[in-house]
Amino acid sequence: MLLVLSLLAVGCAAPPPRGYYAPEGAPASDRLSWYEERGASAHLSLTVQGIYVNDVHGEETQTVHAQLRVTNPRGLPLTLLRAGWSADLRPGPGLPVVSLPVSEVWTGVELVSGDLRVEAWGRRPFDLFFDRPFDAAEPVPISIRLRWIGTDGAEALVGQCKYARIPPDSPLHPSDVLLSDPSFGLRDGYYMPGDAHLGARRLVPSDEHRLHYPFHRPHSWSM
Repeated sequence: MLLVLSLLAVGCAAPPPRGYYAPEGAPASDRLSWYEERGASAHLSLTVQGIYVNDVHGEETQTVHAQLRVTNPRGLPLTLLRAGWSADLRPGPGLPVVSLPVSEVWTGVELVSGDLRVEAWGRRPFDLFFDRPFDAAEPVPISIRLRWIGTDGAEALVGQCKYARIPPDSPLHPSDVLLSDPSFGLRDGYYMPGDAHLGARRLVPSDEHRLHYPFHRPHSWSM
């Protein structure tokens, strides 16, 4: 009886499943894949770190974590509107899409309070978080579509890209791989192991300069 209760307790303590994604139509890869869009006004590289459950301001939250790198190839400032970003989650075939606005944006170790601005001839990395209250009854979405609106001061820039979930039984699914490296924070591009329960959203201290930083410190181990 004690053994049964222990197994039940372990099952209850297991973290919710994390969704891993790749750009729709991209070649199969066992590494984090990026969507690339190159236009006359902007060069964008986008990836989805995943969808997972973590602690945000003391609340159990389901988060879509996207990473963005923007290159401005022109002599005019480039602005991606904060209100123009959304993440559309498709729970499954025939189910309604859920659209989430961006909740937080970071560049490096700085919180971005307004629009995402890139100066003339500049390049900036961003981490975007789309949050909603966690509901254990909700399935892990089968796809995520990111949409954005921007301007270069002369014309509007409108774009979107779609990411498909990597099936858990796929040989490319990273959950069975040792992804974490305490000395660096990642191995193949995904920041945390798929079976770790992520802690509060906060920067992990680092002495190195990176385009992106691990944003979460899990409950079970520290970096």
